Amino acid sequence: FRYYTLNNVPNFVLAFPVLLVSFHGIKYHLKIEIKHFKGFFNLQSMFRFVLLVHWMILTLISVLVMNVQVSTRFLCAACLPLHWYIGRLISGKEGQKEQKVTILWLAVYGIVGPIAHSNFLPWT
Repeated sequence: FRYYTLNNVPNFVLAFPVLLVSFHGIKYHLKIEIKHFKGFFNLQSMFRFVLLVHWMILTLISVLVMNVQVSTRFLCAACLPLHWYIGRLISGKEGQKEQKVTILWLAVYGIVGPIAHSNFLPWT
């Protein structure tokens, strides 16, 4: 936990949106899985459960163990349920406010990210 210093606050600010979406998405999918659990012998239910556990483990690793600068790349590249949840947010099923905030987040990351990265600025 020596990484948690004031010098690294900007890195945590950059990683905050994907970590927030991950925590909310994990909570949402856990509620769905518990409500509609059909047993471990149901292949579809087991597949979703395994992906959810994978997402939880990777989110915890990105917060507790690894450099938080790469948490956005790490989670977006490895977690299918994260993309399912972002799609749900964009579709407006969670509410108009969440839809607008998610679209703004993706637009800012999509525009500012490549510009900052190509100028050798830290960007996840």
